[in-house]
Amino acid sequence: MLEITANEIKTKGISSLDIINDDGDDAVITVKGKKKYVVIPIEKYSKIRELELELAVKEVKDDIASGRFYSSVKKHLKKVANV
Repeated sequence: MLEITANEIKTKGISSLDIINDDGDDAVITVKGKKKYVVIPIEKYSKIRELELELAVKEVKDDIASGRFYSSVKKHLKKVANV
């Protein structure tokens, strides 16, 4: 993973991110020597979001299949209010 310092971004601007190529390389931005942020190409970000949504759908389907759901909003609100 590539590393870019916050100071590089401050001095070079957005051009400091040009080292990230379209092949999906990631870059870590360090602030005062500590890893703080990750920059990834938009295509990779979109794929990650898609996978997160697929996982969420799978979890909901698993909950429904296991009976871990409320059949009405009223029942759900009653449960939430009692917590």
